[in-house]
Amino acid sequence: MDKDAMVKSAHALIDSLEEKGHRPKFVMWVHKGDSDTWKLWLKPDKDLADQQQFYRTLSSIMADEPFVELGITAGDVEFLPQDHLASKSVASVIRSTGKGSITMSQNVLNGFLIPDGILVRSEQS
Repeated sequence: MDKDAMVKSAHALIDSLEEKGHRPKFVMWVHKGDSDTWKLWLKPDKDLADQQQFYRTLSSIMADEPFVELGITAGDVEFLPQDHLASKSVASVIRSTGKGSITMSQNVLNGFLIPDGILVRSEQS
């Protein structure tokens, strides 16, 4: 997958979610080595009482033309719970409150292996 397109799509997704009233706290493209695929880890701004509604919002956003052109789908997104150790570990060391692009490779933070990936946003909850 083209890394520039991945970053561009993550930035567009953040913008679209914020327009709908959601500010993701953690967004990171993660490479899954065993399957050689990329997943977009996303931690919503708060615990979601209605996760299905959020999934519908996400699917609706990602069905729009820019995401289709980039080849990114809602199936590429994995939601992280609020207490996910990777996001907490990264946010304790790296804060990126806007929309960035920080490449990470085989880092261990607080005893948790952070897989290869591209950090797009990292805020403490």
